[in-house]
Order: sequence, then C-alpha cells, then structure tokens
Amino acid sequence: MHPDLEAILAADEESRARLAFATSAAERRLEELRAAAAAAKQQRVAAAQEALAAELAAIRRDGDGRMDELKRAHDEQLRSLAEIGDRQFEIAVRTYIDIVCNPEAKR
Repeated sequence: MHPDLEAILAADEESRARLAFATSAAERRLEELRAAAAAAKQQRVAAAQEALAAELAAIRRDGDGRMDELKRAHDEQLRSLAEIGDRQFEIAVRTYIDIVCNPEAKR
C-alpha cells in the first residue's frame, strides 16, 4: 500500500476513534445531566408536596378551630334556649291551670 494512503487510512481510523470517544463521552454527560435534572425535579416535587401538606394541615387546623368555636356558640345558644324554655314552661303550666281551673276569669 502506498505510504500516503496508509497515512490517510490511519488518520481516518484515528478520527473515527476520536469521534466514537467524543460521542460516548457526550452520551455519558447527557445521561449525567438527565439524572441530575430528574433528581432536581424530584426534589422540587417533594418540596412542593411538603408545602402542600403543610398548607392543608394549616387549613385543617383553622377549620377545626372554627368548627370548635361554632360548636361552643351553638351549645351555648341551646343552653340559653333551654333555660328560657324552662322559665316559659312554668308560666305556660300556670296559665293552663288557671284556664282549666278558672274558665270564667277574664284575661
């Protein structure tokens, strides 16, 4: 084989080897970057989920507090109505007895 041809073939082989090495290195780097991007995304998702869970817990605490307050107010209102009802019941019983026992009395 002619020495110039051998030199061209050798240069071609070297170029192909360098290209293969560069391609392989680029693919490895790309995989590393993809893995890093996936890890970063996973961290962001985890942080967002934690923030959401914290926000939902805060909303739940606020709602539970409001419900407790409303329940206390409702219970107090029921106690007040029961006391009024007890007082009015005595008046109603006296009025009923007065009507039944004294039907001719003017009211």
